[in-house]
Amino acid sequence: GRGVFVLPETGNAVSIPNEGDKVLSVPIEWCMCRDSALHDRAPNAKQAYRKVDDDDDLVSLMLMREMSKGSSTTLVARAVAGGGKEGVDYSAWAPYLRVLPRTVPLTVFYSKAELQALQDPALARSATSRRIALKKRYRALAPVVRLLFKDIKASQRRTRFADYLWAKSVVGSRALSMHGAK
Repeated sequence: GRGVFVLPETGNAVSIPNEGDKVLSVPIEWCMCRDSALHDRAPNAKQAYRKVDDDDDLVSLMLMREMSKGSSTTLVARAVAGGGKEGVDYSAWAPYLRVLPRTVPLTVFYSKAELQALQDPALARSATSRRIALKKRYRALAPVVRLLFKDIKASQRRTRFADYLWAKSVVGSRALSMHGAK
């Protein structure tokens, strides 16, 4: 049966849900996932996303693309004030993008000197192997990346390997896996 919990601050009673009760519903369009990526208005983006089979990579590339579009409050204000004219583009995900960490402290980002300073050869080898594997995966995605960012000015593109590492790390630290899908 349901239990009731009384909030000490207010004295209000709150029902405790049963196992299996829905406690939260989030519309899929509010989630960075394959479905929302395929709703990108740019035909080149849709085409590129369809070529990515791994959800982790897809959401990472989506994150890189959205960061490239821009998320600053100034850019959003200018775009809204201009009615979307003047080529000012910004990400619809701007509020979320602004709160993401700019660095993720993982060993895959460490330099050789920093890995040596750990004085743990096994950890250093593991970090180096992971970085090499990610670099190989990023190179394999190069044709998709070129297509995905085709409509974004070169000066705005966040397409470096460091951007990919950052996006993969952010996705890994925030994504939920549901039945094997991110």
